[in-house]
Amino acid sequence: MLTVTNESIVFYADFIHQNTREPLTGLVGSGEITVDVYRQGPYEKIVADSADIVELGSSGTYSYTLGDSNTSTSSEYIAIFKTTNSLASRYQVPSIWSVGRAALDNLESLEADNIRSRLQEVFEGTGSGYTYNLSELTSIPDSTPSIAQVLSILYMAIRNRTIVTSNDKRLFNDADTLFGYQTISDDGDSFTQNKMIEPFGEE
Repeated sequence: MLTVTNESIVFYADFIHQNTREPLTGLVGSGEITVDVYRQGPYEKIVADSADIVELGSSGTYSYTLGDSNTSTSSEYIAIFKTTNSLASRYQVPSIWSVGRAALDNLESLEADNIRSRLQEVFEGTGSGYTYNLSELTSIPDSTPSIAQVLSILYMAIRNRTIVTSNDKRLFNDADTLFGYQTISDDGDSFTQNKMIEPFGEE
């Protein structure tokens, strides 16, 4: 799991009964579970044999919260949940967090409302520094178009002049020049509209 620095992180571990394969519950109440937490780079144990563990209901899933005062360093944090219960299928269960890597820390300064507003500005074409205007296409995209090409040709088809005859369908650009056409046929039983192709001097 991933997060930024200086935030509390919660580790989780599941313990299973070795015979029934059912969740092994009640380890907190019986005092049979503890946890160690290690930090990589430099490698060090920052929590030793803590019993400050919570079971989620009676699920056999246990959690330990590492406070934000212990996550100021960008690193991997590894919790090792340990049980002395002889019926456990595993006596140690690891849980890992990656904390404070560069890309994640850069996101910390961006609030959710700010992200939403910037996205809205992009889509609406408003806001200084965040506008993105689509250019009208000058040729028909290939079979792997970009998102901008898809949006542009859809907008052209909605906005610009279109002529449909018994033989073809013609799409024009903003300057009212033929952009492309599709041959069509209709025999009364089925209608066929073929792939759009470039014009060959037609108007």
